[in-house]
Amino acid sequence: MRLGSWITFVLFCVLLAVWVGPGLGHEPVRAKAPFGSDRAKTYQQAWAKDLGIPVQVTGSIGMELSLIPPGQFLMGSPAEEEWHRPDEVLHRVTL
Repeated sequence: MRLGSWITFVLFCVLLAVWVGPGLGHEPVRAKAPFGSDRAKTYQQAWAKDLGIPVQVTGSIGMELSLIPPGQFLMGSPAEEEWHRPDEVLHRVTL
């Protein structure tokens, strides 16, 4: 490999590492429901730490925003649930 190609390759690797971030593919576990509120907070805190951002922020108009970590959950309710509507479909959601 020529020196110029080698330098280009090294620069590409450095830029890729900066773009991917310090974790370099070692992101926290993605949430997979069902889980309780304590586990949800654990996921939230792990992702906030990995991303280097707070769990909650207050926007410029005073709206409070919370980090929602990536994962999967079921949205809707089962047909046998008391408040289930006929037009409601239980389905998996991925964030």
